[in-house]
Parts: sequence; C-alpha cells; structure tokens
Amino acid sequence: MRPTKKKRKKTKVGLFVGTLLTTLGVFLGVFVVAAAGFSFLASSPYGDSDYISEGSTRARGGITENRPGGIINTLFNRPEPERSFALIMGVDDTRTDTMMVAAFDPVTSEINLVSLPRDSHVIMPPERVAQLRSMGAWAPQSGVMKLNEVHHFALLADRELAAPFLMMQVEELLGIELNYYVRVDLDAFKFLVDQIGGVHFNVPIRMFYHDPLQNLRIDLQPGPQLLDGYNALNMVRFRSYPAGDDFARMRTQQEFLRAFISQAMSVENIMSNIPAFFTVAMNYVDTNFGLTDIPNYLRFIGSFNADNINTYTLPHTHTAIIGGADFVILNEPAVRELVEDVLLGVAVVNEQTSEDLRIQILNGGNVSGLARSAQELLEMNGLTVAAIGDYQGVRADNNRIFVSRRGMGGDIRDILKNSNIIYDPSLNPRFDIVIVIGRLGLD
Repeated sequence: MRPTKKKRKKTKVGLFVGTLLTTLGVFLGVFVVAAAGFSFLASSPYGDSDYISEGSTRARGGITENRPGGIINTLFNRPEPERSFALIMGVDDTRTDTMMVAAFDPVTSEINLVSLPRDSHVIMPPERVAQLRSMGAWAPQSGVMKLNEVHHFALLADRELAAPFLMMQVEELLGIELNYYVRVDLDAFKFLVDQIGGVHFNVPIRMFYHDPLQNLRIDLQPGPQLLDGYNALNMVRFRSYPAGDDFARMRTQQEFLRAFISQAMSVENIMSNIPAFFTVAMNYVDTNFGLTDIPNYLRFIGSFNADNINTYTLPHTHTAIIGGADFVILNEPAVRELVEDVLLGVAVVNEQTSEDLRIQILNGGNVSGLARSAQELLEMNGLTVAAIGDYQGVRADNNRIFVSRRGMGGDIRDILKNSNIIYDPSLNPRFDIVIVIGRLGLD
C-alpha cells in the first residue's frame, strides 16, 4: 500500500505565481498545456449531461504540508526532483471530459502526456460510493461508471471532492501516485490562442456540424490554415470522424497541442503575452501546484523544447454497451506496459526486427502512389506489407513509423529516410506497425 502524501492547500498567491511561472516554462510545459486549454479537448458539443463545475479551494483532504527552512533553503538548497506526475483536467460550466496524465523526467527533460479516454470503464471503490450517497448525491451502487463521471458524481456531493476523487481513481487505474492536479476552464483555450495571434495547423478532414439548440456551428475546410480561438476550439471539439473514431479525434488534439506549444513558447510570444498569462492564472486555472513547488523546476526552464513532449493514449481492446451506455474497455496488460515504459521509465526495451510483423503503409503525402512505392522498397529488403491505403489524419513532412511496442521499427527507419518512430500502444490491433508517408515523400 502506497503511503499517503500530504497535499498543500492552494492559496491565491500560490495559484498566480505557480501558474504564471509554469506557463513560462516551469515544469517544462505541463501547465502550458493546461493554460492553453488543452483541458477542453474531449469536451463534447453533442448534448452531454450538464452539471456545474466550480474550482476547488483545497488540496486532497484539505491537508497543508509544512516544510522546514527559510527562503535561502527554499530557493538554493533543493533536492534533485524525482519524476513528477500531474493530472490535467478540462472543465467548462458543465463538463470535465478531458483528462491527461503528464509525467516529467528531470534526467531527460521529457514530458510524456497520456490521454485518458473519457468513456473508460472504471469501478469506484464501495467506500467512496457510500461517502457520496451518504451526502445525498447519486452514484451507482455498483460503482461502475465512465472515468469522466467520477468528477461529476463527486461534484454533486461537494465541489471540493471532485478533483481529489478523480485523482484517486486515476491513481488506482494506473498504479502511480499523482503529485499535482490542474483544472482549466474552457475559455482559457480560446483566450490564449487569440492572444498569440492564432495557431497555424493542418485541419485533417472536412468538419461540419450545426446544432441551433446549442447555438453551435462548426464549419472548417481541410488543409493548412491559421486558426483563431473560436475555430481552434471547434476543431478539437469536433466528433464526427469517419466510423465515429474518437481516437482519431484524440490524435488531432494531440497534434494541435504540439503545434500550440511550439508557437506559444517562443520567447517573443512569452514576453508579449505576460498579461494574458496573468489573466489565465487568475481566472481560469485551479491547481495544487504551489509557491514552494516552483524552485524544484526553475532550473529546467532553459532546457524546454516542444520536441521533448511525447503524447500517448491509454490502449484499449474494444468498446462495449453496459447498462445502455458505451464504454471503452481498457487493455490492462498494455496499460501496465505503457505505465512502466512512458510514465515510470522502468521498462526494458529490446530491439526487434520487423520480419514477420504486420505492417500497414498509408500515403500521407501530396503525390499518389507513395504507399505502393514504399511497399516495394520494404519488400525488396525482405519485409512483408499486409496493407496499403491513404492516410486521413493530420499530415506531417517526415515519414512516421507508428509502432505498437518499444524496440520496433528501427530497421524500417534505416530503409525509409526522414522517418521518425512513434510509440503508440493504442495502435490499430490489426497491425504491429503503421507507416505514414509524409509530404517529403521517399527521397
């Protein structure tokens, strides 16, 4: 059983200073992600149940941690930080539907972001269900619910229970202890995108959705364009992907996240938008990351690089209807592997040949026939390609080699120049490796 870690009570000063400085690079972008409004990414515009979501004013259990030492000790005598974990939650006035766990590695300065599918099947422990029901709130007696419902049911009982309950559920799901949480209001996203002058992004598909009852109109053409806050928000909220592929939507969101961070974290944007970051910190962000946490991460500001941010999604096996509701059933062995690998960094990686693996090649370039040409090139080198086709997602310049397990794809990268290997445990289970040819082609 893991020891209970005391949490610090949030203060207005801690909220402002913590969020402002982290927005400028502290914790290497984790809270840039939050302040950017990545929080909203899984929020649905399609009629989810409404409930009021307000900011918490205390950390888990309301316990304040007392730390010894004065200002000299606080600023200059800090221990080397260990890996840190933060739960990033997206809220607006009705939903808490985006959940990500961010892991910071102080050795490599990498941040791994793992998206948690909102419909993930979880079971709330009986004692927490009983606590909510004893407070007059409804929660299913069985404890069976979607992950994004944990915050909702706890909020019905006491708004200050919502973040702690979700933190505990995620800790039990992943088997790790979370250090921090960040909840960000939906409006922060639109505000900051507009403040940096918009974000250049390649919209992957035609996006159109109109709901006059919600006064909602999404109307975006595919292709590279400059998105303002309103249209960027509409793009990441759009859900009508082919075959209802919610994971395609997550991939679009993750690609947009990287684009936003690359553009928002330029020195020019940081210095010119300090008032905007101040506004976000004071009005949109709720976190238990406090003033005394800042010195642990100040030393890493200079090493921030958007290329050090890696994005993942919890792997699943299938979806199922339970009690009339659609659930995502997580792949528990693959989840454990992902946690050990990308969050804890303890997995052993062995290089693996691509012979006898199931390979798919998709043309994500600007010229027809690239997938077929890549197939011929791989087969000349003794590999077998199971399928080829056209890529419908976000396009990139370089070739991308998506692999389902660490250690795969190295021999393919030697064959296909200008290629990057991307570990994706949520890859289509029909294939071990999916290659997406980029706009630069095979030259």
